[in-house]
Amino acid sequence: MLEAKPSVLILMATYQGERFVEEQIESFAAQQHQSWALLIADDGSDDRTLERIRAAMAMPALRTHHWSLLKGPRQGAAANFMFLLSEANRRIAAGESDAQYIALADQDDIWLPTKLSSALSDMHQIDRSRAALWCSAVHFWNGQASRHSQSRSLSPGKPLGFGNALVQNMIRGNTLMLNRAALDLLTQTETNLPLVMHDWWCYLLMSACGARIFYSDQPSVLYRQHPGNVIGAASGWSDRAKRLSFMLRGGFANWNRVHLMRLNEVMRRHPSVFGPEAVEQFLIFERMLHAQSAIERLQLLKRGGFYRQTRAENLSLRAALVLGKF
Repeated sequence: MLEAKPSVLILMATYQGERFVEEQIESFAAQQHQSWALLIADDGSDDRTLERIRAAMAMPALRTHHWSLLKGPRQGAAANFMFLLSEANRRIAAGESDAQYIALADQDDIWLPTKLSSALSDMHQIDRSRAALWCSAVHFWNGQASRHSQSRSLSPGKPLGFGNALVQNMIRGNTLMLNRAALDLLTQTETNLPLVMHDWWCYLLMSACGARIFYSDQPSVLYRQHPGNVIGAASGWSDRAKRLSFMLRGGFANWNRVHLMRLNEVMRRHPSVFGPEAVEQFLIFERMLHAQSAIERLQLLKRGGFYRQTRAENLSLRAALVLGKF
């Protein structure tokens, strides 16, 4: 049975968001689950973002919700979210927050009213001592058309796991929720090494450590599409073609180097965190990236059980490996 009102701490990273942030905050007010607080880190906005935030939180429907506004590290969205996660963990440990769950929010989306309640319903299925991550599909939204007639993201065709996470990010950070065990794991293993994307890192770490990963096929967010998106949605063939081109030009190779550094650092500092299967997969992945011949790379791809979610994506992965661009 779902507990009455588990507390959620919403973490929102903002930067130059004056056009969008009020509408996002209003969607928090419209949530069916109302036991939440809000922690915002602004990354140095010089527009009216902060003014818009204060105006929104002064609305009658939001006055009862505790909220805080911090100065972000000014190193980009990923670093800002990692800063927020660290601060959330500190506040919980210090007794300044009673949050049992952490939900990430982009400044420019719209949460659907059942976003929190749906996530909590799924997350409550497991023991709190086990790390858990929840994410969902999204509706793509141009900010103008009807909210009820939007295209939606494709659902995973294969299970989410470490073998997928090493070669593809399937976690949409704007839908992500963590329980406290996952937050502890994420912050205790954090390093100062470079980061590709905070949501991809969450997927890599949680899947390597045996966390429970929930994916809801029901969209929980209107994902606003506009030129300022930090990471595109890849919602159309044109976007997918661009990502394929990016992979074949070696863009993933740079990301892989970052992931290798971070994962190796976690294994060095916390040798018991990864499960034995994940350790074996990671070592094969390293060998695959460093292999000199295309044949050996393809053999290690199969041996390690690495996969992307669609046939076309797996073909592009093989092509990049053959060309030595992955």
